[in-house]
This record gives sequence, C-alpha cells and structure tokens, in this order.
Amino acid sequence: MYAFLLALAGYLGIYLPLFVLLCRRCTHWNIPLWLSAPAMWVGLECVRNYMLTGISALMLGHTLAEVPVMIQIADLFGTYGVSFVIVSVNVALFSLARHFVLRKSFTTAATESPKTGSVRGTITACTIAVVCTGASFSYGQFRLGQTVTEPLATFALVQRDEQVEYQQDID
Repeated sequence: MYAFLLALAGYLGIYLPLFVLLCRRCTHWNIPLWLSAPAMWVGLECVRNYMLTGISALMLGHTLAEVPVMIQIADLFGTYGVSFVIVSVNVALFSLARHFVLRKSFTTAATESPKTGSVRGTITACTIAVVCTGASFSYGQFRLGQTVTEPLATFALVQRDEQVEYQQDID
C-alpha cells in the first residue's frame, strides 16, 4: 500500500510545479499573468479531476465553503469558477507585492515583459480581481436574498440499516 500512496503523492504533487512551469512559459509568450494563472490553475484542476485518479476533493474553490456569499457562483460555473476568482485575487496581490515591495530586490526593468511587470499589468490584474470578486459577491447576495420556494420533488433513499464494523484479529 505504501508504494501506491507514494505514487499518488507524486502524481498529486506534480501539479504545483507544473502550474508554475506553465505560467512561466505563458509569460515568455507574452501572455499576461492575470490571464494565464487562473486559466492554468483551473485547467490543471480539471485535468486532475478527470485524468487517472478522479480526485476532485480539495480543489481551491473548496476553501471558501464556509463563505456562502462567495460560493454562489458555483451554480453557474462550478467550483472551477470559484477557483478562478481566488487565483485572480492572488495574482492581483502578487502583482501589487511585486510592484511595490519586491521590485528592488527581485525584478529589474530590463527583464520584465511589458504585459506582466508593468504598472499597466498591475492595474489590469487588480481590476480583473476587483471585478471578479465584486461580481461574485453581488451574485451571492442576490442568490442568498431570494425566497425559498416549495421543493419541486421529494426523494427518499431506501436502504438497509446495517452497522458497519471492521474487527481485525492479531492473526
């Protein structure tokens, strides 16, 4: 069982370095980070959910499960839409940090792409994040403010009531 757990950990662990690699490749192709990072994250989540394992637990969008107003967009876009908003906000925060805090120590004007390291790119990333978050919050307020109507149908799950016990002997 340990070999399979290690294989699963390796398989799931490859997605974060793959995300960084793909985002860096996109910035080399002059695709802005505010577009490539959310798209790559959601795309990799989709691949992880359907390829090989089918593990759709612990998606980034699941982190907002305790914030009902922000997850109402899931009825339109699924958890992928919630993940897209979260990554968009993170890209905006990264752009602000890179522009104001890390500029002197890690980046130089000569190595920055015009779409990823400029003031214009930072403003665009922040605008996208504010629009996505504002739209999610507004839609969440709208959906949570709707009155609950009578259910269209009632379903019953009929099954045995059986106590599940796993007892193991030393043998």
